[in-house]
Amino acid sequence: MDAMEITCSTNGSLFTTSSAKGVIQMWDIYICALIYQVIAAFQTSEIAPPPDGRRVYDIRGPIINIW
Repeated sequence: MDAMEITCSTNGSLFTTSSAKGVIQMWDIYICALIYQVIAAFQTSEIAPPPDGRRVYDIRGPIINIW
């Protein structure tokens, strides 16, 4: 994992990483297993998990994505 940023969900069950290669990964904290991955052409400048832990917000340039 070459994470540039790591965030944790508010309930503490998931963490999300982003890399310089445009990869966002969501992990289960308890079993340290990758549960979701998104690959995009542009680097993410910031990621944020919402309170319910069901989605991830990322900012890439002037665009906000909700996964």
